[in-house]
Amino acid sequence: MDQENRIEIKSWQAVGVWRWNIKDDRCAIDKQSLFGQCLECEANQVQEECKIVQGLCNHGFHKHCIDRWLKQSNTCPLCNKEWSDSKIL
Repeated sequence: MDQENRIEIKSWQAVGVWRWNIKDDRCAIDKQSLFGQCLECEANQVQEECKIVQGLCNHGFHKHCIDRWLKQSNTCPLCNKEWSDSKIL
């Protein structure tokens, strides 16, 4: 291949694409946005980010909220299916 016909990449800026795979963006337990802190963290003025737990049913909750809920019931607060963590976000 001739040197004159080559393409030289001078810079490259990759763009990441993500998708939120949770059915709602609010925690159904404390009614707060999943993108913010839960009521417990706000009350205690916690500086760290609240973790979000997604169940196998695809419902998401603040970790503190679902942990408190699971002390009383082992089902999802929204669909009443048996709760099992799918992932922590």
